Amino acid sequence: MDNSSSQKSKSPLKQKVLDSHSDLLSKYANDIILLTDNDWQILKVNDKALSVYQYDISEIVGMLVTKLEKIDERNEEVELDFSFKNGFLYEAVHIKKDGTTFPVEISLRTMRVEGVRYKQLIVRDITERKIKEKELRQYENIVSASKDMMAILDTEYRYLAINNKYMQAFNKQANEIIGHTLSDLFGEKVFSEAIKHRVDACLTGEEVRYQNWFDFPGTGKRYLDVHNVPYYDENEQLSGYVVNARDISDFKLAEEKLQQNEEKYRELVEDTNVMSWEADIVTAQFTYMSPQAEKLTGFRSEEWCQEGFWEQRIYFEDRDGALRFC
Repeated sequence: MDNSSSQKSKSPLKQKVLDSHSDLLSKYANDIILLTDNDWQILKVNDKALSVYQYDISEIVGMLVTKLEKIDERNEEVELDFSFKNGFLYEAVHIKKDGTTFPVEISLRTMRVEGVRYKQLIVRDITERKIKEKELRQYENIVSASKDMMAILDTEYRYLAINNKYMQAFNKQANEIIGHTLSDLFGEKVFSEAIKHRVDACLTGEEVRYQNWFDFPGTGKRYLDVHNVPYYDENEQLSGYVVNARDISDFKLAEEKLQQNEEKYRELVEDTNVMSWEADIVTAQFTYMSPQAEKLTGFRSEEWCQEGFWEQRIYFEDRDGALRFC
């Protein structure tokens, strides 16, 4: 290291400690390395420390480590009288010479040389990690607030992450779902008949959407609009899929009710001895003609729905007026 010597006087013992760590400082050149005495006074640093903290070697050697820390952010456990001989990992906020701060992760270890205790700190800037953690928390908050069931599964149909709505549906806690498979939760019959072939298609890189009834322990029988999207890792390798399932039971039940009412209406209409019909208001073409049409006119219902058919059935002297009216 360029700063292997200090302007401060050193005892032979202290110099022995400093020399023994020269290789270590070079090995961890991407991290900040601080070597202090038992009272946290800095004895030696690597080049990375000088470039990050923006101090000259003469300024930082002899300084207390506490001057580099934002005290109100310091881990209280570090203040305890531990030996740290097996290492201790904690987070803190450090301060550069210009006053700007940045989050760090510190690996702290102590050692004894000829009965004298020294502390070694390996300091890693975790600014990017904190930014990503914040973004992840924001994403998790959005997902948790969603009214849809959402989950991430791997290629073995195993749950990696779920949201609150998913837990509510199965009436289970996260640790009772994550790590388990689709067949564990839905049962082998439902998985093999209704889910597996659709997931397998998704795991080939295809987006898959379908609707189906499912029976859940927590919410009962629900009709879901399910959207499966392939999930790729940072190396662009397909590693699973994301599922978003929206409960559209109310819509489905209303649709079925409407269909039932329509069928009852048609039965009622077709039991009467009159022609009943429906027509497109834009094109003035019949879209439905009751079966009685054939009995009363001699023409089948399908013929009445053909384009231009009914116009040709109007008496020619009345045709223009009828078409203008329609």
